[in-house]
Amino acid sequence: MVLDPFCGSGTTGVEAVRLGRKFVGIDNCEEYMEITKRRLEKVKNEEL
Repeated sequence: MVLDPFCGSGTTGVEAVRLGRKFVGIDNCEEYMEITKRRLEKVKNEEL
């Protein structure tokens, strides 16, 4: 499990998912969280 309390655009989360880890990201900027969600969806779809 990877916890990123200041996840920004989600680079740590993307790499965590690529390495088969679960990821929890926290950020106070909703715009950054939307970017992170889109990036994580792309990575998840690559694995299929």
